[in-house]
Amino acid sequence: MKISRTPSNLEISIDGTPLKQVSEFKYLSFIFTQDGRLNRESEARVLKGNSVNYQLAPLLKHPNIPIETKAKLINSIFIPTLTYQCQTWTLTKNLERKITTCEMRCLRRAVNKTRRDMIRNTTIREMVRTTPVLYYIHRQKFRWFGHLIRMAPHQLASKACNKKISGYKARRRPRKTWIEGVKETLNQQHPIHPSRPSCQRHKTLSPLDAQDSTRGRIN
Repeated sequence: MKISRTPSNLEISIDGTPLKQVSEFKYLSFIFTQDGRLNRESEARVLKGNSVNYQLAPLLKHPNIPIETKAKLINSIFIPTLTYQCQTWTLTKNLERKITTCEMRCLRRAVNKTRRDMIRNTTIREMVRTTPVLYYIHRQKFRWFGHLIRMAPHQLASKACNKKISGYKARRRPRKTWIEGVKETLNQQHPIHPSRPSCQRHKTLSPLDAQDSTRGRIN
């Protein structure tokens, strides 16, 4: 399988036997697709999150279980399942909407409310007092960014992050990259102070920015 904007097959054979070409494959529970997008992975994560939500339904809807216990179940089981390997996600508005919808379905079940009750999502989160899923994802991405900053340049993850792709530029709008998403979130959560030294690899980010954001801005 070759990951590219334009699908193409690779002719690879072992002892004269050609290898089968696929459009997607799963490795360590992560789905890699031929076009390099996260659509299939996001769908799989949402399905697994809904599955956990249904399995926890008897406990979440039980009136005698305290809301604190329900919040612990959501934080320890539901959110990690929904956001598995989210450190490498490039969040788009469509993906954020799918994740938030799955999250609110679980939270509303915990407080025995439906959309017909006309209660805002912010109010539901205040009632349950769980970690917002998007905040959790941003925190995990910040931690991974901190690891990348501290990595030696010869390590594989550092090479992949700093690799410059050569070739012609497509006519369509370029896709949003992972580091662009980190920069955008950092600027929204904690604007970068102009007096701080810039990072050599990412000129608008420094390890102090990632450290401050993970410590003080997201709980």
